[in-house]
Amino acid sequence: MVGVWNRRLVLGASLALIVLAPMMTGCLTLINLLFPAPPPLGLAPTISVDDAKAMFDQMSGDPNLVFLDVRLPAEYNAEHVQGAAHLCILCASNFKGDLEAFDKTLTYIVYAEDSASDDRSTRATDAMVEVNFQDVHNMAEGFAAWKAAGYLTE
Repeated sequence: MVGVWNRRLVLGASLALIVLAPMMTGCLTLINLLFPAPPPLGLAPTISVDDAKAMFDQMSGDPNLVFLDVRLPAEYNAEHVQGAAHLCILCASNFKGDLEAFDKTLTYIVYAEDSASDDRSTRATDAMVEVNFQDVHNMAEGFAAWKAAGYLTE
């Protein structure tokens, strides 16, 4: 009888590793899976990639404009909007708390990969509005559209 229980225990542990390993490497946690966040509200205005680029050109070199990339570190490190700051919304255990390092009086254009596959930028801008950031825009089309348009990346 003990052999049966041992096999079940090993099988259970193996399945747990198969499920948990991808989450640990992708910055997700079991909590994210068991208790998913409610859908984002869309509290910040949405800005098109072309309008974001116009602001980028108009305010070039102006420290009052910040492009904020909220994608995973690997996505950001591979390529991002030129000069963009980074704060991974999925990796932060306390995203709203981590936002305290940013100046709430600046203008932020927040983006993730694209609006079709994820809502990270909407979740991030909602959090920023909730903690009283004054001028936040969601570039909902995301980095995919920025790159497809041939705009500056690094």
